[in-house]
Amino acid sequence: VFDDVHLLDPAAQQALMVLARALSPGGNVLLAWSSIAPDALPEQTLHVDLQPLDETSIRSWPQVPARHASRLLAWTGGFPAAIVALLSQMTAQASDLRDLAPPTRSDAFPSRRQALVRQLAPDHQAALAVLAVLDDALAEDAAEVLSIGLDALSDLAVAGLAKRDADGWRLVRAVEAPHLRAALGETTVRGAHEAIASFLQPQLEVASMRGRAAPRLVEHLCRAGFVDRATDLMRASVLETFREPTAWRHAALAVAESCSDVGVRLLCADVLTKAGRPDRALEVLDRGTQTGKARDGRVHLARASARLARGEAERALEELDVTDGLEPLDKAFLVRAAIVRSRALIHLGDTATAMQVARQVCPEDELGDLPDELRGELCDAMGVAASYLGDAKEAWRRLREAAAAHERTGRVDALLRTLSYQAFHAYRVGETGAAERAYRDARDRIERHGFTDMLANAELNVGAACHQRGQWGEALSSYEQGLRIASALGQDSHEVQARFNLAKLYADIGAPDLAEPMIERGRAIAERTGQRFFVSAFLAVSGEAAALQQRWADARAAFDLAARQFEEAGARREAVEVRLQAVEARLAMGETQEAHRDLEEAGSRDVVDAPDLMAAVASSRARILLAQGQGPEAIASLEVALEHARRADQPTARADIHRLFAQVWTQQRATTLSAKEASLAREIDERVAASLPESLREAYWTHPKRRVDRVP
Repeated sequence: VFDDVHLLDPAAQQALMVLARALSPGGNVLLAWSSIAPDALPEQTLHVDLQPLDETSIRSWPQVPARHASRLLAWTGGFPAAIVALLSQMTAQASDLRDLAPPTRSDAFPSRRQALVRQLAPDHQAALAVLAVLDDALAEDAAEVLSIGLDALSDLAVAGLAKRDADGWRLVRAVEAPHLRAALGETTVRGAHEAIASFLQPQLEVASMRGRAAPRLVEHLCRAGFVDRATDLMRASVLETFREPTAWRHAALAVAESCSDVGVRLLCADVLTKAGRPDRALEVLDRGTQTGKARDGRVHLARASARLARGEAERALEELDVTDGLEPLDKAFLVRAAIVRSRALIHLGDTATAMQVARQVCPEDELGDLPDELRGELCDAMGVAASYLGDAKEAWRRLREAAAAHERTGRVDALLRTLSYQAFHAYRVGETGAAERAYRDARDRIERHGFTDMLANAELNVGAACHQRGQWGEALSSYEQGLRIASALGQDSHEVQARFNLAKLYADIGAPDLAEPMIERGRAIAERTGQRFFVSAFLAVSGEAAALQQRWADARAAFDLAARQFEEAGARREAVEVRLQAVEARLAMGETQEAHRDLEEAGSRDVVDAPDLMAAVASSRARILLAQGQGPEAIASLEVALEHARRADQPTARADIHRLFAQVWTQQRATTLSAKEASLAREIDERVAASLPESLREAYWTHPKRRVDRVP
């Protein structure tokens, strides 16, 4: 077997041909690969011309996320070696070539291609440099303005460096752009940036073109060496950077690399954090604020925002503590700091303190005086905190205020985040149908606008709604996709959420062997990053896994501890849910009085106004009544539970209630009614099972509450 035969010297290639001709038919086989076909092949040679891969073939690669396939094709031309090189640089955030990590594979750009580039005529090198620094295709009218001749572009196509499509001219293998720039040299590349900047400058005066032209112009001016002009334009475009941070992220990076002004670097860091690049924001802050300005409170606040965006809530709070007493101390600064502090506390599960911080910084009668940017973000924090605290009306009021404020500012990413919060609250109060529709709409908008930093959370939200509505197969897919994205982006908070959701789903299915690794890894990350809410949540789901294995004492202990931790953190809804889970564990252990005590404690909470929680409370009451042999009372309680479960639109909750009905009717020796209720439960179970992968159905049907003699 011989690979890369085209790299052999002529004498070695001739020797290989001699060897090929010497082989007798039906004997040994010689396999050889070459990027350039030899001039003359032996008569008995079977020649297979391998063309670049198409999009369907690229999608079949297991390493390629489906949503990236068309992008990979455009960037690599379908050449497998280029795809492999690109995958080594690519993250889930890569929405254009400038988002790629620095190349690490030298074989992605062999020396013969370097030599080809260096041998080009100067006008051809200038044309190639323009293609190598553009983030899009070069239209023919733009090429004419840039004095790039069609002959030069055609020659680059013949050389295998450029290609023409419906949008214009572009690199055949766009992933080679960094290597091409290195081969062309700094002077040629700088000239290309200057030419493009001159082309973009007039577009600032055209209203319909300014939004796209301004950030690109800032970037090219910086790369061409005109840093002052770039910085002035960025300062003059603060409103645009606020509304479209993703479009400005590369401009922000270019300016930050060249400008030492702390105010400008803070603007760049803010853009990068809002655009979902907190790692780059921290790099900008760490590189340029180590002078006397390092005690500037704005720097620490910017670091806190970036830390929080990375999921490092405790480190964000540490940065905020440093700002005490530092300039500036104006109202806007104090409100921004309170917003970050409140969000960090929510992240850590201390929702009561989070609400207190948000209310103290701006009393109700002063809220209307805040700029819409700050008012929207403060109301977001208050709305989410209120939802966790079980104050449904306050949560709706604050989140609607936030949405209205974000609409007035025109900041799409902030509005989408608020819409996700509203869907989250609908989910928490039991409106699962409305939550699912809202989550799907938010995910579609996030994908359409390219907010990749929000995509993992959007997937997890859709999965949670599907989970509640009995669409467990889709829930599993969404959770797994959310986990992949969160892991790729290094989003610890979303990875913890994904692992918890998967652990909960596996427990619901009846697969403790799959739930436990998720619990172990997720709890470790939650403990390391200080996410106390999820430490408690993983403890609760570990109780569910223990219950599946009938380790009732372990389950009871886990539920009791998790409930206490939730109550201490002010997460009252979660405390109620876990108390109700403890009821089942105590009944299994014969502790009827203790089960009744847990039920009364859970039912007394003022958060039990959501239909799903009311259904769960009524179901738990029926379990206790059934254990006490009070059939008629149990039936009355189950009728209440079923009505609430229908309102909540939770099929699996209805199935559990039908199963309890069947047990009560069996106790009452009403076999026909018992069989009818069991059949209703089985029908829902079969619909849920049908949505699951085949590999999980056996676990589903062997779950203690669904166990059957034969797996369908």
